[in-house]
Amino acid sequence: MDVQKFCADFAARFPASQRNRPTRRYAWRLKVKAKAFHVQYHFFDPLRDVAGMISVKKQRLLHVAYAHLNASEAYLEIGSWQGKSLIAALRGNPARPTFACDNFSEWRRTKGQAVHPREALMNNLQRYGLAQHVTFYDESF
Repeated sequence: MDVQKFCADFAARFPASQRNRPTRRYAWRLKVKAKAFHVQYHFFDPLRDVAGMISVKKQRLLHVAYAHLNASEAYLEIGSWQGKSLIAALRGNPARPTFACDNFSEWRRTKGQAVHPREALMNNLQRYGLAQHVTFYDESF
């Protein structure tokens, strides 16, 4: 990775004055109750159809970092659950060797859940056209 280019791109996309604050587009919602904030946050989530625990800013950060990988470098994600952070990194970027690992020991299929998280991960990667770009290991880490 060209670290200098990454740092310059990072600084341009995430100005220092805004790094520790919610983005302006939904910051005003912090003044209302949490449920309204969640609805507004969900609206700006580029992957709102994929379950996950990653923030919008972290999705953008992973996307930028992945974009700056050299062709000879690989991306590794440990703990993928349903693939939100993985998809955020890969989507719209040139393909690089990408590896993901999860054994889903923390995420068993529960009552009311349509599919097991592993199936959801594979379905999400397929839906975004990224399944062929990811080598997945169903292993403990």
